[in-house]
Amino acid sequence: MGGADLPSPRPSPAAAGEGDGAGAGSSRGKRTTGTFRPGRRGHPSDLETVCLKCLEKEPARRYPSSGALADELDRYLTGEPILARPVSWLGRQWRRARRNRGAAAALLAVSILLPGLGGALLSLSHLRRQSGEWAGKAERLERRRRAEPYGRRGRERLEQALAGWKDLGLRVAWRRLRGETIGSAELLDLGRTGKSRLARLCAEAASALGAALGEDPEYAEAYAARAEVRSIAGELDAALADTERALDLAPGDFRARFRRASLCLRIHTRLWGRPLESAYLEEGRARPARISQSLRKVPEEPHLRELRDRASRDMDLLEKQDGVPEALRRQGQAAILFLEGKPAEAAREVELALAEAPFDFDAQSLAAEIYASLGDHAKAMATYDDLLLLQPDDAALRFARGNALVRAGRVQEALAEFDASLALAPDSAFACYARSEALRRLGDQAGADAGVEQALRLASRTSTVIVMILNNRGAERMAKNDLAGAIDDFSAALDRLPHFSLALCNRGKARWMKGELAESEADLDRALDLAPQMGWAFFLRAKVRRDRGNPDGARADLDRAVALDPGLAGAWVDRGLDRQGRGDLAGARADFDVAVQAAPDDPEGYQARGGLRLAEGDARGALVDLDAAASKGDGSSSVLYNRGRAKVDLGELDGAVADFGAALVAGAADEVGHRVETLLARSNAWFLGGHKAEAAQDAAAALALAPKSAKARMNLARCHMAQPGRNFPAAIEELRAALAAEPTAEEREQLRMMLHQAKSLRGLLGDTPGDD
Repeated sequence: MGGADLPSPRPSPAAAGEGDGAGAGSSRGKRTTGTFRPGRRGHPSDLETVCLKCLEKEPARRYPSSGALADELDRYLTGEPILARPVSWLGRQWRRARRNRGAAAALLAVSILLPGLGGALLSLSHLRRQSGEWAGKAERLERRRRAEPYGRRGRERLEQALAGWKDLGLRVAWRRLRGETIGSAELLDLGRTGKSRLARLCAEAASALGAALGEDPEYAEAYAARAEVRSIAGELDAALADTERALDLAPGDFRARFRRASLCLRIHTRLWGRPLESAYLEEGRARPARISQSLRKVPEEPHLRELRDRASRDMDLLEKQDGVPEALRRQGQAAILFLEGKPAEAAREVELALAEAPFDFDAQSLAAEIYASLGDHAKAMATYDDLLLLQPDDAALRFARGNALVRAGRVQEALAEFDASLALAPDSAFACYARSEALRRLGDQAGADAGVEQALRLASRTSTVIVMILNNRGAERMAKNDLAGAIDDFSAALDRLPHFSLALCNRGKARWMKGELAESEADLDRALDLAPQMGWAFFLRAKVRRDRGNPDGARADLDRAVALDPGLAGAWVDRGLDRQGRGDLAGARADFDVAVQAAPDDPEGYQARGGLRLAEGDARGALVDLDAAASKGDGSSSVLYNRGRAKVDLGELDGAVADFGAALVAGAADEVGHRVETLLARSNAWFLGGHKAEAAQDAAAALALAPKSAKARMNLARCHMAQPGRNFPAAIEELRAALAAEPTAEEREQLRMMLHQAKSLRGLLGDTPGDD
């Protein structure tokens, strides 16, 4: 190489032939890329690039001299970057186009014309689509033009119907203002008089609106108007469907949105069955406020919860929407407050709504429910009577009025309303069951049981009412100690509604009473997972945990129960008893005081506080509490026994003997130990009153029940020594037998003293002394 210029490389014959254009179709022409191809194995890419540059067809693209080639190879050999660069894809295409000028020209023409053709096709498609839209709009306008007269006629008939109802209501209100008394029968007659005209107008409205929707299925206003007509007629599900469709077509219609919320709440209230509150009476002693509180803690089946949630969402949206009338806004707030368990606040809101719209059917229905829940029966009845003016033959309304009468204690009148409701809707499981509850309150147990069975036949398997019936029948069976039947009923209810926490609580209680403690705790755990704010479930689980040997867990549950439900007197009592057992008498007394304040008509708190006062030596205070417990319906053996003990301490021996006798009768099924204690207490009262023979009889009866009872033998020995004739040998024999019966240390000391006394008296009286 020596720095001398090398001759320029000659192009290969194939390359020369291609450059000349000769032999383009020959086999030689097909080997033009002969030796080196990019990407061929065994050739480093930089060296390929150098070689291909040497083989370029155009001399200007080759290395200018052999020296330049030598420098390039030196750079390659020393690992430096070479100057040559591979030919790009675009360059290769350009060279190919130069070699095939005709094909390239054709391709260029196509590439120029194709976008224009595509644009033309797109424009044509757009025009066709726009033309279709214009035709659709024209068709919709034509449908609306044909539907509008029907819609206008339907709305006019609806307004006439509502105006007629308002006029009737005004006439009744005017008569009341003048002091006239309007009885239910007259109201019903007035209602039926206006009902025929109202029914005719509503039927005409529904027919016209149906025709309008037949012409134009997207007529939102017609759907909204027909929903109102159907709501007046009590067809709530159909009204809700129409309202849903109206909102799909016109989402901004606040009146339709409010109507949907109102309908959801009305369906929710009707399905959940407020008339069945009486079924949730805990052992027959709960007060109305507690019933409502317990109902609000019961989870609803998903369908009902969805209705309530939809209503809440609609009301939230209405709060943020402009132009909503104040009456509608207040009525919606009243409904939500009522569902949240705030009836007093709900009543204020609904009254303000009625002040602005006094004859709004939905507002009046809601007001009647609220008044009934608050116990304002006069207002509730007056409101239901006004509603009957509009719908005297509405089965659901008669049913709701019957429920209000039950709450007012007018059960016989309620039974007549339930009968009327069933006459109008014979397949109503709710009305059938409500009627059975009324019969039960009137003392017709056979009729009540038959009504329950009929309600079960009428209700669908997934109906809320069948779940409630099963739960209530289980509670009745549990009260009668039919625990197996109760558990079966609760299980059947839970099979239909697995998240019904009240049924879980009830089954847990029944299993606890049956001694199935593990299963009981599992039920209560599940209930608390579903309803963690249910204080009653914590209270029941505390009992189960105590019996399972978990006192710490039981105390924690009792603390939680009283924190969640301060009115749960039983939880305060149980916590007080636990404190008393641990020696915390001040804490126990405080808990018993709260129990009495929380449930002044419940005897349990008085009984517990009386027992504590007796243990503290306050016999007079104990007697006051135990008298209160007995007067409030607790005639249990424990109350009578403790009251007898208090009377003994106060010297009222005849009363004590009577209480102990009553305790023995009331506790005939009590455990043996308690009966023995009662017999010994009466024996002591007899003895202190000078009735030694009766005292001996009771002591002997106690000894027959408990042959190893040291106390019984001690009492019998005392009677032997005190009776005329003073049978010291018999007394000494009883005392020795008592000492052999493993008495407590305190009893042993007392027995030794009595034995010494018996021997001493026997010696003084001249009897032959016995062995020590």
